[in-house]
Amino acid sequence: MKTKNHLFPFSVLCLAAFTSLALLSCGGKGKKSYEEIGESGKTVQTENMQENLKTLHTKGVLFGQMYTTLCGVGWEGDSLRSDIKCVCGDFTACTGYEVSDVRSGMDNSGMPLELLRSDILATTRRGGLVLLRWIMPEATDDTDRDDVIASMADFLNSLEDGYGKKSPVVLILMPLGDEEWYVTLSAEEYRTLYSDVEKRLYDLGVVNIVMGCSFSDNETARMPEYLPDDVAVIDFAVQQATSDENTAERWSHLTESLKTFAAYSDNTHVAVGVTMGDYFPKDSTYWSGQVLPFVTSAPLCYALFRENSGTGGNILSACPYPGSPDVSDFMKLYNDKRTLFYHDLNGLYLKTEAKK
Repeated sequence: MKTKNHLFPFSVLCLAAFTSLALLSCGGKGKKSYEEIGESGKTVQTENMQENLKTLHTKGVLFGQMYTTLCGVGWEGDSLRSDIKCVCGDFTACTGYEVSDVRSGMDNSGMPLELLRSDILATTRRGGLVLLRWIMPEATDDTDRDDVIASMADFLNSLEDGYGKKSPVVLILMPLGDEEWYVTLSAEEYRTLYSDVEKRLYDLGVVNIVMGCSFSDNETARMPEYLPDDVAVIDFAVQQATSDENTAERWSHLTESLKTFAAYSDNTHVAVGVTMGDYFPKDSTYWSGQVLPFVTSAPLCYALFRENSGTGGNILSACPYPGSPDVSDFMKLYNDKRTLFYHDLNGLYLKTEAKK
C-alpha cells in the first residue's frame, strides 16, 4: 500500500459535478451541452489540463500504458479489466492509443474506434490523461488529405459524454520514428504540414486537443529544427530493444538524450513525457533499477508503456501481469512517491489557483 498523501481522486469530483448538472438539467429545457469554452477557443477542461501538465512533474510522473483497460495477457475488449490493476490494485494514471486513417473505422491494431471512444471517455471519468498518437496516412492529393483530416476531426468531436462534455486529449501528431512517410520531409515541410493540419482541425470545430509531437531516441538530433510552433507536449519515444540490448550503456545513453528534452522544457515550460517501446521479459531489477531512475531523472509529466497482449507462448508484455516474474520489482516502482497512479490523481482538469 502506498504511503502517499492522497486527496480525493478527480473522478470523485467529476461524479459530483455530473450529478449536480443532471439535477440542474431538469429546469433547463433545450440546453444540450454543459461544456464551457475558454478564451483560447478550447474547452475550459482542456485549457486547465494544458496548464497543469506544465507543472505536473513537481508532484511526480504519471504512469501509463497503451490500451491498459482494453487488452492484456489472455484477454481483450473488457473495459473493467487491467493487468496493472490486477497486479497492484490501482489503475494507471494515463492511457495511450494509436490511430492512422480513421476512415477505416479501426485503430492501428484493428480495434473498432467505437471501443476506443468508450474507453477514452472512461479514462476521462477517472480523471486520467488521454494520449492519442496519430500516424497520419500519406494522402494521394489535397482533397484526400482534407478528407483524412475531416474524418479525424469527426472522431475527436465524438469524444463527448451524455452531457456534451468532451474528453481533453493530448494529440501527438505525426510522431517522428523510423518508418513513417513524413520522416523524409525537410524540417520546413514537416513544420508547415503540422501547422496546416492543426489549423484545419480547429477550423473543423475541434476544441478538446492539446498539441504534442514525438521524437524517437534515434531522432533526438532533429528536435530543435523540426519542433513545430506552439507545441504543448514533447514525447521522447524510446525504441524497442531486446533483452541483450538492455545494458547499462543503453540507459546511460537514454538518460543523456532525455536531458536535451528536459533542457528545452526548462526554457519553454513545454511538458515532456516518455513513451517506452520495450517488450522483452523484464529481469528482477528492470523496474526499480532501470525504469525508475530513468523516469525520475528529468521533469517528466508521464511515462507511457506499450500494451500487453497474447496468450500461452505468444505473450507480448511491456508491463507486469498476474503471474509474471517482475511483479515484485514493479511494486517497488508503484510504492515510490515519485510515481503517480489513479489513486494519486487530483484535479488534472481543474484550474490551479495561483499562490498568493
